[in-house]
Amino acid sequence: MPNLLHQTMNSLAGINYWSWSELLSALKQCQDLSSEADSSTISQKIIESLVERLGLPNIATSCTSSSDCSSYRFSTDTRSTESRRTECPNSRTWWFHDLVFLNIYWIGRIVNSMLSREFDHATIIHFLVHYHRSRLIRTDPVERRQIIESVIDLLSLMNQSSLSWKCLSEVFRMSSGSNIRTSQRVLLESLMGSKLDRATLDHLLLPSPNGRSYAYDVDLIRRLASVFFLKGSSSSSSDQQKKVAHLVDSFLLEAAPDFSLPSPRFQSLITIVPEAARESHDKLYQSIDMYLETHNFLGEEQKLEICRALHYEKLPPDALKHFINNMNFPSNLRAEAMQLLTDTQHCLSTARKEDRAMGTRLQGLPPRVLELEKLYTNMQPQKANLTRPQKKSSPLSNSYFPKLCST
Repeated sequence: MPNLLHQTMNSLAGINYWSWSELLSALKQCQDLSSEADSSTISQKIIESLVERLGLPNIATSCTSSSDCSSYRFSTDTRSTESRRTECPNSRTWWFHDLVFLNIYWIGRIVNSMLSREFDHATIIHFLVHYHRSRLIRTDPVERRQIIESVIDLLSLMNQSSLSWKCLSEVFRMSSGSNIRTSQRVLLESLMGSKLDRATLDHLLLPSPNGRSYAYDVDLIRRLASVFFLKGSSSSSSDQQKKVAHLVDSFLLEAAPDFSLPSPRFQSLITIVPEAARESHDKLYQSIDMYLETHNFLGEEQKLEICRALHYEKLPPDALKHFINNMNFPSNLRAEAMQLLTDTQHCLSTARKEDRAMGTRLQGLPPRVLELEKLYTNMQPQKANLTRPQKKSSPLSNSYFPKLCST
């Protein structure tokens, strides 16, 4: 082995003329030497030469996307670069599978060398996901955890604009059950939370951890939303915040029929959304209504806590009418909503008495006010129902079949 090192050092002067296979073979030997060469000038020179080769345009000396091209297997293939370029399509990913044989320590060194050379971050991210996916298939639990934690660390070094929800959620799914360190889990969730506006409802329908009786991982969604709204509020636009608010409310609607979902967890997810981000409370009202219908054993104080974030003045007229007559909700809230209609009607009546030119004056009133006036007139025969005793309904737990993420 010392003889090999001596020969390798003597040949470093011509490393720029080494073939791709020779670079990989030398890198494998460095890895096999373990700590004896892992920080040597030899290994660093090989890594720099390999990364420099990857940065060259129009050089595809290996390929995994073509069925006619086999990946590197430490053979003695000495075909020319031109010959192999003809067989393999020119792609930024041609080298991905050729580096999968390296352990995560060497991958980290290669990635750091790429970053120092301002390599394309999107390409590095795609490679890390490919490596992550390929290596975890055949590793023991200890190595699996090391790979996942290191990949998370490396992803955190990338430009945030290059990260996608898709790649982060894949890393998250692959990390499930690997017992990674809390710091790494928090770091991954921080990266995911910053991209929550790129997610869909289907992405959020993840099963709860083992030992939890409720269907969805409500705690995870709350943490991701907290990252987006609390930590990323300065960098996210108003439209992005509204999109995530709608996404959270849609998730609430899916989780609400779960009889096993505790009210504090349901409520915590409701209140994590800033008031300014919710343009409409229609979907929030639907989810609370469904939750209260399913959990009809809750007391008035618990219901009031859950409804605290619901602003009935932000409900569309049809939903407001339904709310006023909805026996699932506390009677005092429904009475307040009815009072809102009464006050609106009083203001309009006063305006009519003060100005004979009612049509001209009311013409400038917001459509919302006129809608409430119409609703008030229709609601008069139903005011007596506001204090009617609530009818208890049976739990929906037996008919609840949660949908889970399909990807």
